[in-house]
Amino acid sequence: MRKLHRFFAVMLLSLVGLPIFAQTMVEIGTGTLGTATGTNYWPFGNYWENNKTQTLYLASELNTGGAATITKIAHNFERIATANNALTNFTVNFKTTSLTNLVAGAYTDMTGSVNVFSAPSFIPATATGWNEIDITDFAYDGTSNLIIEIVWGDLGGYTSTYYRNYKTAAGATDVRTLYGYADSETPPAYDASSNAYSNLRIWYNAASAAPVTVTIGTGTTSCSYPYYTLYEDARTQILVTKAEIEAAGGFAGEIA
Repeated sequence: MRKLHRFFAVMLLSLVGLPIFAQTMVEIGTGTLGTATGTNYWPFGNYWENNKTQTLYLASELNTGGAATITKIAHNFERIATANNALTNFTVNFKTTSLTNLVAGAYTDMTGSVNVFSAPSFIPATATGWNEIDITDFAYDGTSNLIIEIVWGDLGGYTSTYYRNYKTAAGATDVRTLYGYADSETPPAYDASSNAYSNLRIWYNAASAAPVTVTIGTGTTSCSYPYYTLYEDARTQILVTKAEIEAAGGFAGEIA
């Protein structure tokens, strides 16, 4: 008579020959603005309790080479906040546009925009340098320009050592960013415009990209499951995380 033994085990899984579409990263802007008046408070400056920023990025800067799925963005921080560092009611919205410059004087109408990130409380950076936001995948057409709107507020306090991120100046007459900040307005009213834009990284998966093969796991531990034939029936569930797939050079969700 066979004895049935039930046990829990941790197995390091090797997935070989799994076709997954590769991600590409694009970096926009190499400037070091962001510490002077006019560029220092947006989009993360928690010297104020509320902030709203709209920034325009051109298709030529996004440089996806065609339709793509944008999966992640990052900003380059010059300084980290020392207090009130969790930004409340934090949202990121994307909207494609034919505008090559924003129009100073008022915020751009974001009707039709897509909310790609939202959190009741969000710490945008834990160290200087590039800090990522893992957004909901955004289908980008590859030809339009893109407005990225970041809004947060009602922080309930402020800090004099506030977040600052690096920015790059476009042409002297360009309007690349619209912004507002306040303590008593949620969201804040429009304040001013700037020819600068936040340095940005985007990660994307090209719609026409050829699949790549990735390997997840290098362990040599052997287990009978999922192919154990001592019994007549078997069922196995194994979790592979998005982070593991990305680290291996692919992107989760585009498995062919």
